[in-house]
Amino acid sequence: MIDVNEINLDAIRSTITFLSENEEYGDDWSEEIATLDKVMDFCLEHGHRDE
Repeated sequence: MIDVNEINLDAIRSTITFLSENEEYGDDWSEEIATLDKVMDFCLEHGHRDE
């Protein structure tokens, strides 16, 4: 079983922001962003202490 508290949510948030900003230049990162959003939701639903 994975320890969701070992996952760095700040890094995921930063990556989402970076990819979102790059979409302005014509890159389509919507699938990747959706996947990262699902990872964050999973972590928070399974008890991640978002500190």
